[in-house]
Amino acid sequence: MRDFGEIDATDLVLDSLYLLQKAYRSDIHELLYNASKKSKKIASLLAFKQTKAGPWSEKVSDAIDMLIKIGSMKEKDGKLELSEGGLECARESWIYTDDSERVILIKEAEKIRKKAGL
Repeated sequence: MRDFGEIDATDLVLDSLYLLQKAYRSDIHELLYNASKKSKKIASLLAFKQTKAGPWSEKVSDAIDMLIKIGSMKEKDGKLELSEGGLECARESWIYTDDSERVILIKEAEKIRKKAGL
């Protein structure tokens, strides 16, 4: 059993998609990049670099690919969505995420959703 607040890149990707419900990979990267600028804990877990397409993290990309491979996420027409099992994993992940990180993730998700017109 893990301790509260003990999270990794996979948890942050699950948390992000849990909040966004459906999103492009770039949305997940953008959300977590902006969150990493506000949280030392998130920044320490994810290493972002700037690309022509925007901020990118190998850890985030690997977590997305792994979650798709194990069936926790599905990708259709470029959009990511949690599967039923992935939703359960995301709910558990959310429980272990610190309140301070939750607040940051919620605010950043709201910005992404607003930008997308949701």
